[in-house]
Amino acid sequence: MVATKGRDLDLAATMAELEVPTRDFAWACGDLLDRPNVGFDAAPVPSATNKKRIDYLFEKDLHDLPDSQRPECHKYGGHSYKSVYGRLWWDRPAQTITTGFRAVGQGRFTHPKLPRALTAHEAARLQAIPDYYDFGDEKSTAVATLIGNAVPPKLAYAVTLATVR
Repeated sequence: MVATKGRDLDLAATMAELEVPTRDFAWACGDLLDRPNVGFDAAPVPSATNKKRIDYLFEKDLHDLPDSQRPECHKYGGHSYKSVYGRLWWDRPAQTITTGFRAVGQGRFTHPKLPRALTAHEAARLQAIPDYYDFGDEKSTAVATLIGNAVPPKLAYAVTLATVR
């Protein structure tokens, strides 16, 4: 939602003007597969139960965890958010990145090729935050909050461009 006072924006026209091809996970993060598991590239350590869920997705080559593997509170009968505990696709765009990307039980945040949740580096890339951006010495939870709450820079640019025309 974009609000202005005293003028109309043609945000659709601006977005159409800036349209780029759909980008998939491989395009955004394919070069990060072999990064050392430290710092910004460190994968979160899941609980033993969530590790079993992640392994199940890979063993069965699934992207949606079946009800039989979910806790009662996340079974399809109790809600409609089937992406919880889900695995991303290598060749599709990622779903929305939230502050919970480090926990597979908070969305579709299992890496498509590696049996783990996303790293901060991968999540930042999916949000179009450039690699040169320095998050400082923040704790991983603070960095996750910054990334998940960020307006992707390219979206902010498009909205700003529409407001100055």
